[in-house]
Formats: sequence, structure tokens, C-alpha cells
Amino acid sequence: MRSDWWKRLGPKPPAQNNEPSVEEGLLKRIFSDPLEHGYERTRTVAKKQLSWPARVLIVVVTALLVTLSVWSARSLTESVNAVTPADELRSQVADRETELKNLEKTNQQLNAEIQTYTDKDYPNVKVSDEVAIAAGAVPITGPGITITITDGTKGEINRKKALESRVQDRDLQVLINALWAGGAEGISINGIRLGSYSAIRAAGGNVLVNLETLTSPYTIKVVGDSRSLINLVSTGMLAEYFANLDSAYGINFSAQISGELTLPALSNIPQISEKSDS
Repeated sequence: MRSDWWKRLGPKPPAQNNEPSVEEGLLKRIFSDPLEHGYERTRTVAKKQLSWPARVLIVVVTALLVTLSVWSARSLTESVNAVTPADELRSQVADRETELKNLEKTNQQLNAEIQTYTDKDYPNVKVSDEVAIAAGAVPITGPGITITITDGTKGEINRKKALESRVQDRDLQVLINALWAGGAEGISINGIRLGSYSAIRAAGGNVLVNLETLTSPYTIKVVGDSRSLINLVSTGMLAEYFANLDSAYGINFSAQISGELTLPALSNIPQISEKSDS
């Protein structure tokens, strides 16, 4: 039979398997596209879509992180730009000092206008020279002495004595009262003329003279008999007082004779007049 003819040729040859093996397929893919083969699994994972709850969670976390970042940046900016109570107090003091100076200038202008009208309406009324000088109403020039007082240095070593090592208002009061009693005709402290109603007091650790803040060194110019004034501050109880301050706190006190001194008039003075005989 024709269907058996192939048996005569011998055993039937094995069937040909045209399907490539796993190894052959892998090698073929590596040699044909070596770069993309290693990333195929990553692309497959990336193609998977995130679930709806996961998306919501990512959005919430992102919004929270952004909010925290903005809040932290704003808090840092506010802390850097924050004004301390001390800075605010310094600013207020500076503003008040500027306002005080402006008011003093205005007061001087008004006093000049008052004097102009007074001279015009009452030409026979004259101010006594002695009274004007004693009141500090006019400048004064003459011989005298110059005194310098500086804060001590012992406060830098012992912090507990820091305030005590500074010149106090009472120290200046003791000196000025003694000078007036000793025959001083005119006195100024750091360029501020003193009158019969001038005040020397303390405010917040500072010394105020006629409401103006002064700092060390304090230069006191005194017009009068230079010999008697220098003897007053160099001997006696006044000299002993400042010697004790020097010994205890390091406050320095020095005085010297000056040939000629000029002291300014007070910026705000009462008008003291007397009628002339004419």
C-alpha cells in the first residue's frame, strides 16, 4: 500500500519543532535590543494605574507638606523681623528726644517774639544785668575753672558695682550746690547752662539736666573767681567726697583753671524785669 511506503526507508525521523526555546528567545531579545531589555519590567510596573484612595492620600500629604513649609518660612521671617520691647523703647525715647528738641526751638522762637513785642511796647523796662546773669537769661564770659568727671572702671571687673561705678545725679548735685555756695557766677554741664530753677535728677540709670540726658564724661564749666573756686574743689569736704568716690568706684575727678570761659544762655527762662528810673 502506498501509505506504508515510508516504512521501507527506515525509522520515522523526529518531528521538527519550529518554536524557539526559552534560552534562544532570551538571547535573541538581548542581542536585538540590549538597552530596553533591562527596563521592561520597570515600564510594566509604571503602567499600572494607582488606585483612587492612593491618589487622594498623595494629594493630602503633598498639600500638608506645602502648608507646613509655608508656615515654617513665615514663622522664621516673623522671628527675624520681630521687634523686641527694648528696641521699641529705644525708638520711643529717640522720638521723644527729637520732639523735645523741636519744642525747644519753637520755644526759643516764641521767646524772641515776646521779647520783640516787649521792647516795642515797654521800651523803658530793662532787665537787671545781675538778675539776668543769675537766672541764666544771658550768656556769660569770664575766667573760671573747668571740671571733668568720668565714670569709674571697677564696674567692668565687678558687675555688681557696675551702677555704683557710674556718676550719679547726687554726685553732680553735691558739686553744683557747693560751687553756687562758693561764689560761682555761672555754671554749665556738657554745654547746658544751669539756672536757679535747673534740675539735676536720675531717670532709668541716666543723668538728666534740664530734662536732657547726659553721659560721661561730664564737663562742668564754672565762671567766677578762679583761685577761690579751684581751692574749693581741691581741698576740704568736697575734695574728700570725690576722693572717696575714686577710691571706692574709680570715678575720676579733675579740675583746672581756665583763663576765659563762655557759657550760653538758658533756652527756656522766665522773664525777670524791673522798671528803670527813667
